Amino acid sequence: MELDSFNRVGGVRIGRLNATFPLATLTCNRNELTINVMWLISIKKYTFQPQQVISIAPYTSIPLIGWGIQIRHTVLDYNSFFVFWCLLRSPSKLAEQIQAIGFIPQGKDS
Repeated sequence: MELDSFNRVGGVRIGRLNATFPLATLTCNRNELTINVMWLISIKKYTFQPQQVISIAPYTSIPLIGWGIQIRHTVLDYNSFFVFWCLLRSPSKLAEQIQAIGFIPQGKDS
């Protein structure tokens, strides 16, 4: 049985702001990738459609604890530097899971 969506708990870095594990949740299906982040006392939702994402690639700042995926996107309202931390999980496997669910980046560099 194939899944049509999945969730992962992690952290996020958006520009200079960082929310550590477990303050972010990534939800993905073939049409949408969403990241919910707890910032202080509010929750912010970041949503991407495939045509807004240029690439999803592994990103490492500190081995094992600073692993994540960098989402290169074209959403003007979001900071251009966007990383979802997957803490102790392989970022390559997470990127593969996103592709396997059917979310295929279709955005173009401008």
